[in-house]
Amino acid sequence: MLNYELGNYYELNEIGGFIWSLLQVNKIMSVQELQEGILNEFEVEESVCHNELKLFLESMLNEKLIEATA
Repeated sequence: MLNYELGNYYELNEIGGFIWSLLQVNKIMSVQELQEGILNEFEVEESVCHNELKLFLESMLNEKLIEATA
């Protein structure tokens, strides 16, 4: 993934790529919707999924790759 504004390149693992593809198709998704998608696609504990998803989204927000809505 490339951030054209900052000129930064990001390499995503399988789950990161899955999240990014969901966000490309569904421009607006809740954290819960993303988590449900991950849990349906991958074998991961719900608590681990939630914590890792939160960290991933915070990182993407900090890099201005996504925007939060109310």
